[in-house]
Amino acid sequence: MKSILLLVVILSLLGCTENARARAGGGHMNVNLPMCRRLITATWKESDLWYLTEPMGKNKPRTTTFKEISNYGINQGSVSFIEKCDEQLEQ
Repeated sequence: MKSILLLVVILSLLGCTENARARAGGGHMNVNLPMCRRLITATWKESDLWYLTEPMGKNKPRTTTFKEISNYGINQGSVSFIEKCDEQLEQ
């Protein structure tokens, strides 16, 4: 019985995308933003993650992490948005 339960859990985790695990399963997801773009905001629409960016300008790249805080502290997911910019590409 334990082996069947373990198999079901493993198969269910393999069937989930990283997006679904971060949204519903308390997982973590990294999003690498396009080169020289700064994160403005992010939101979920059903199971899809939408985010708004703008040109980075003179700002330094940063990593922003959005964390879920659930009512009972269970399944708290997070998404990190990673900004990158090579100064030579900006010029």
